[in-house]
Amino acid sequence: MLLDPNGRRLFSHGSVPDLLAVYRCQAISQANAAFLASTSPETVHKVVYVCQQEYAVTNTAEEDANTCFASADATTCIVLALHCPKTNNVLMAHIDSPRGASAALLSGMECPNAYLIGAYNLGREARDTQTLGTLLKLLHVLDAAPQPVHLKLACVYDFNVDAGTGGPLVTAMGLEISTGRAWLGVWVGGGRGVCVLLVWCVCLLCRGNIIM
Repeated sequence: MLLDPNGRRLFSHGSVPDLLAVYRCQAISQANAAFLASTSPETVHKVVYVCQQEYAVTNTAEEDANTCFASADATTCIVLALHCPKTNNVLMAHIDSPRGASAALLSGMECPNAYLIGAYNLGREARDTQTLGTLLKLLHVLDAAPQPVHLKLACVYDFNVDAGTGGPLVTAMGLEISTGRAWLGVWVGGGRGVCVLLVWCVCLLCRGNIIM
């Protein structure tokens, strides 16, 4: 069952998930705005970088308190992060097709907080059909879950279009494992290119601190 940031059911019981309910939710709009103004943690000891078609999962009790998950280059793809305060399980997945939007992602999650970025709306271009289909499939999977899933962030589709440039507002996200705080990844020069997250990972790798 998918809930908004205030704990209210996002979609009517028995209805098919759609984006209108997401767009109408003021709490999600406020959460998106706060995310776009967020910054990375000051102290990070380990970074797990999640590439396209990959996912990472861990338990906070087994990791350093300053470990983060991160993923980037999610334009028409979707980055999903799940953080469950009850079980301490944490997941990040970089999904690029409806096939990747599986209920198995919720395994071990009793009452997770969910964070979504990406799924940039390409407008009339052909690839937009798959982007929208993947996003709706993922929303359906989250809403069909027997446990409550709190949607804390949904910077996706129309919410992920820069009114000034027409490009995506965000293509990268980090998640602090210990707290479940999501933060905005920043691209050097904007758009696709060399990502600060990637540079950060390389630096940590040279120090022998990265885990994959």
